[in-house]
Amino acid sequence: MEMSYIPNKAKLSNFQETEDKFFLEDYVGIKNQDEIYEQLDSYFSAASIEDLLFYRNTYWKLYVYCTWDSLNKLTEEEFLVVVEKQIPDALSMGIDVWEKIIWYLGLRPGYPLDVGTKYEKIKNSFFNSQMVFGLDGKDKVKISKIINDIVLLDRQGNDSLEVADFLTKIEKIISDNKINSKHFYGTPTEAARNFLDLVHFFIGVDASGIEYVINSALWPDVDLALTLGGGLGVVPTEETEGVSTEEASEKKEDAGLAENKTPESAPSAVSNIEPKRDVITEKSFVEELSEHKNDFKEWTKHAETLRKVLDWLKSFTDNKKARQELKIILEKTLGSKSLEDTDNIFALARLDEFLIKNNYGGDDLIHYDEDSDSFKWGK
Repeated sequence: MEMSYIPNKAKLSNFQETEDKFFLEDYVGIKNQDEIYEQLDSYFSAASIEDLLFYRNTYWKLYVYCTWDSLNKLTEEEFLVVVEKQIPDALSMGIDVWEKIIWYLGLRPGYPLDVGTKYEKIKNSFFNSQMVFGLDGKDKVKISKIINDIVLLDRQGNDSLEVADFLTKIEKIISDNKINSKHFYGTPTEAARNFLDLVHFFIGVDASGIEYVINSALWPDVDLALTLGGGLGVVPTEETEGVSTEEASEKKEDAGLAENKTPESAPSAVSNIEPKRDVITEKSFVEELSEHKNDFKEWTKHAETLRKVLDWLKSFTDNKKARQELKIILEKTLGSKSLEDTDNIFALARLDEFLIKNNYGGDDLIHYDEDSDSFKWGK
């Protein structure tokens, strides 16, 4: 790669050129993403908070951008560091942090086992963050201090005028951070409100309720009884494969995640609801695929669709062979013109991420072809 993205003070005067190349040629062009991320990560993973602040509106914002675009590649420990340091700046860029966290948790291998424990670790990493949110005058204000102020506001009754004054305060801090770019769509006003909403989400949802929230967000069209009772969100792994329903339930209880624990807003007695058998059809994933060529994006959002994908893949003894056959069927059924639709590209990328999470990784389902300036199947 010709251009280096390792932070360099000598190159800051021409940083706009670096940023434009990052977005227009390298990152958005699906070119050398891993190498760009690795260069930035090699520096910032060991950098001091002072260095992060120095590069906040230059190399750091590029690092934040590509980190949240590649969350599926992070270990749980790495993700906790991201949550600790990057949330305010990610919000400033217009990134939907709440959605990203929900997707990260919901598509982890073995979900929903231990999801409550993982969620609590994320919440604690955020609430105890010592990262500098920004400057209030000359004072460095930490993320944990802003969160504590929000908790105090809540305890005092959330007077509308006080809340408005508080939002104005953090909006100014965010604005002064200057995490801006013609390539970002976030505004300080939206970032301030979204930060407040995110803190309230973490306050309002505990470990016993996060599975309900994830299932409702990721698979809204799936029957609630199937989601919480039958566990359509569960992705089989070596740990859970062959485990009985009773054994799986015991494991969840050991982690403080009994199946009948849902937030107060959830319907009562969910565990007593009988699954609606008519929701599940006898058709396989391959049989249904041809019927959903025109609504592929929406269809692949459903938990039952993803479950059928896994069931079909398991009919093969070799995971790589299964993935290859899936790519062939998708290409044959959807056709090359389907890749002219941005919605289909995002749906296939999301499906690819799901496959990788469930040990069906391999060559990309689609790739960006520089010569034709378009997406094509396989490689």
